[in-house]
Amino acid sequence: MANQPLSVSAGSADEAKLARLKLPVLAFDTAPTTASNAFATGARPQLQRSIITDEADPVWYQIVDRYGDMTITVEADLRVQHQFPSTYPIYGPSSQGAAVEPQVSVFDERTEEGMEGAIAEYTVYKFGQVPYKVTIECTQRNKAQCKDIAVISRDRELLKLISARPPQ
Repeated sequence: MANQPLSVSAGSADEAKLARLKLPVLAFDTAPTTASNAFATGARPQLQRSIITDEADPVWYQIVDRYGDMTITVEADLRVQHQFPSTYPIYGPSSQGAAVEPQVSVFDERTEEGMEGAIAEYTVYKFGQVPYKVTIECTQRNKAQCKDIAVISRDRELLKLISARPPQ
């Protein structure tokens, strides 16, 4: 990280907040295609970013990016990792790993009665199996963007390392 230029998506106050975290920080450094597609051609989505951490226990973060009425959240938490004995039963085809494609889940009025808009979620595992959960919240107006799984899947390549502490 020392050799990388400072991220354009984080100001100096945010950089100081992120520098205290005990885990690498992934975020979208540019507007994902999902957000860009929600606006008229040529319109650039305006980013409003807020960063939430616990200064007393800096093992988790949540970055909330708002592009108009679309919200994209990236969060990670070291506390959700668990060590199980090798005899512990794990159900499913395999455990989630870095080589496994994240599955995008979409929730809308078909799955959640009375819901307006849509929510898309997926989890990416990086840096020793740290789970990074991405949540995209769309309003009724732009819910088609939350249902475009192909674009959302490509957007995960735009997640960049924006901050990391040297190993201690």
